[in-house]
Amino acid sequence: MDLIALRYFLVIAEEQHITRAAERLQMAQPNLTRLMRKLEEDLGFTLFDRSNKRRFALTPAGKTFLQQIIPLLQQYEDAVQVAKRVAQGEGGKLVVGYTPLAMFIGVLPALVQVYQRSPEVELLPRDISAVSRQMVLRMLRDGRLDVALLPHGSEEPGLACELLSTSSLVVVLPVNHPLADQQAIPLAALAREAWIQPSRSLNPRWHDDLAHLFQQAGFEPKVVHWTPQAHTLVSQVAAGLGLAILSTWTSQQLPHQGVVYRPLQDCEYLLEFHALWRRNDRSPLLQTFLRRCKGENEAS
Repeated sequence: MDLIALRYFLVIAEEQHITRAAERLQMAQPNLTRLMRKLEEDLGFTLFDRSNKRRFALTPAGKTFLQQIIPLLQQYEDAVQVAKRVAQGEGGKLVVGYTPLAMFIGVLPALVQVYQRSPEVELLPRDISAVSRQMVLRMLRDGRLDVALLPHGSEEPGLACELLSTSSLVVVLPVNHPLADQQAIPLAALAREAWIQPSRSLNPRWHDDLAHLFQQAGFEPKVVHWTPQAHTLVSQVAAGLGLAILSTWTSQQLPHQGVVYRPLQDCEYLLEFHALWRRNDRSPLLQTFLRRCKGENEAS
């Protein structure tokens, strides 16, 4: 059955006049009449009482058909609009893996707020801070994650990677530390300190980069605690258990009256923040999400 003919039937029913309906539809009246005859043939019953040429009234069967067809046409229009939004990247489901950095940078919270205003989009954030990097890559490849927001990017088979932002490093010291009043601190000046670091299994690249920084400073750190969560790490520093190195992103989002954050002097290292996704994923929703990631980062 022709949906156009059903829409035309609806207009005639509203106007109750074939000439006015044809004018409203901007078409010739004979063509409209012919379409309605064909619709009645397809249905097997008469829709219009044609005994009154001035008034194109509905038959009882036509009235019943009208009542049933109106919600169906509305449902069709709604379906078209929802499908268009999906095609334009404004509908569907997206599973996003994130680490605390995505929260500290502000990218993910801003995107969650955006998609909360789009009921056609189901954005499912998944905390992967306690998951090893290799497991995250496996989850991307097998479809358990659609995109992952991670520090450090690298070329991975089957995955695409895009740099979203970079950050310099700071050292976290207790407020009563002898060097707490300095504006910047050379890492070599902290050679005798105890250190708190995240586990290597969670982020081998970050662990290896820190080791390289310490090596350049001329010492091997004495690590006394392995702590996966940044807020726990800051609390441990405040308690005097050791020092730590974090990004400026994290330091801005974790103020603590018991610690100070100081830039590392003459340190050119930049921590990178990336989005990773399956290279063959052409989902419009994913592409829209990635564009918004970059936009939110540039705005922050």
